[in-house]
Amino acid sequence: MTWGCIQRMGLHMTRYRWMIHTADEGTDEAVGDVYLSLHGIKASTKELKLPKRDFVGDTVESGIIEVRSDLGDLQTCSLRTQDSERSTWTPDWIRVINLSDGRRWSAQGAACDADGSCPLLQFKRTRDPVELPRSTVGSDQRADEDGDQAPGENPKQKPIEIRAAEDTRSEKARCGSSDEPASKDTGSAVRTYEIFGKHKGRVVPLAEILQIRAGTKQLTPGAQVLLTDQESQGFGLAGEPGLWEDLYPGVDPGVYGLDSDKPVLASDGSRGWAVDAHYLAMVFGANWRRVVYGN
Repeated sequence: MTWGCIQRMGLHMTRYRWMIHTADEGTDEAVGDVYLSLHGIKASTKELKLPKRDFVGDTVESGIIEVRSDLGDLQTCSLRTQDSERSTWTPDWIRVINLSDGRRWSAQGAACDADGSCPLLQFKRTRDPVELPRSTVGSDQRADEDGDQAPGENPKQKPIEIRAAEDTRSEKARCGSSDEPASKDTGSAVRTYEIFGKHKGRVVPLAEILQIRAGTKQLTPGAQVLLTDQESQGFGLAGEPGLWEDLYPGVDPGVYGLDSDKPVLASDGSRGWAVDAHYLAMVFGANWRRVVYGN
């Protein structure tokens, strides 16, 4: 269905521009079909087949996808290839822009396997909503032409910095809910959980030992995935109340699909990030609540 038809039928669609930079690997064999799925705090897309592109080394390919609703703050994305003639394909980075408000997310890429499976990529929001001109696709295309650098910095060199999602606050305003944390409204204490890894006796970030490729978990031999609600374990994010309110002030964990009084955090070694229900389901399965919360 074309964008013009969607407008005439009165359907509300949210448009996202994607950009993928392929690492220079010195090979130009066909990548085959590339599939992308986006996972936000409000919704996730099904696996979408991207338009045919060459994905030549050291080039950026882009396009637009349309979904029926705003996905919310993007958390992760999944990529895979099919019928690829390359032994490996490395998407160096991926950037996604919400063309309705200019929000932008970036994720560092990683090499995909010969069978086409790729690691789950974690987004970081790199631009908040901006005032965009009401115009045609040409104006939408200019939304990204602000000279920002592609994701390439080492996140371990940056301090803890996580912003509360603007769309979360808007949703609260529409529903008439308070800006105070859910624990203060209900009187119940918030207990934060942390998921982390352990390898060779060391506490390590989860991403260092666990990769999820095409829905399949790959755990480093000898490593463990551990869960705690104690401040003295992991990277010190857990506890009662733990560091949820410090990292996500005023944000209800429920927007991530979690229990409102039981948020879950993980660390990349230097900063904490919210673990959503989609990620927990991929790690622990459909009954992840029983594993994490014990109920």
